[in-house]
Amino acid sequence: MTGACPLYATVIGVLIGAGLVTLTRYSSFLRVLIGIELVSGAATASIVLVGGDTGLYVFLALIETVMAGIAAAVAFSASRRRGVTTIDAFSEEVRSRDESS
Repeated sequence: MTGACPLYATVIGVLIGAGLVTLTRYSSFLRVLIGIELVSGAATASIVLVGGDTGLYVFLALIETVMAGIAAAVAFSASRRRGVTTIDAFSEEVRSRDESS
């Protein structure tokens, strides 16, 4: 263990905390995706902290970024199709559509 490990752990904890706050406080599609990206990026970075290989970290970061891009594309496509910008409005739209069927 190096002397910087407590600093790395603190930074990872702050990133996870910021991601969780973003996930729980906002309902905008973009902010929720940013929160998910913060949490998953911090989780991926913690692999290096516990002794993972840097090549594995780069691979996981690449996979994580691709998955976030796919999630963003699906979310924005659904929001444009329904004409809503928040998750709450999207849920209301889907709920009212299901009740009318």
